[in-house]
Amino acid sequence: KAGGLKETAECKTLNRARKLVDGEKIYILEQGENTEVISLYNQENKGKININTASKEMLMSLYGIGEVYAGKIIEYRSTKQFTTIEDIKKIEGIGDKTFDKIKDSITAE
Repeated sequence: KAGGLKETAECKTLNRARKLVDGEKIYILEQGENTEVISLYNQENKGKININTASKEMLMSLYGIGEVYAGKIIEYRSTKQFTTIEDIKKIEGIGDKTFDKIKDSITAE
């Protein structure tokens, strides 16, 4: 339904048989995409996504965060900084339920 993989998708390590959990998103690298940057980013933040610095694509990899909410997060942080992970609930539409699903995956450091 989503149109399938792009011709440039790097799917050597992708488990196509794995069932997804509702709301889960998977980021599929394109051939030649710099995986070292993503690895370094994850090591520095203990695998957590920094909501103050993450790209739109990285934010969209979080449960329940699509393009619209990722845009709202980026818009919010253009004028203010998230001081705690709970501050993400200041984004209209991100409430307790979504926060509970992503709190272990994000940082505001």
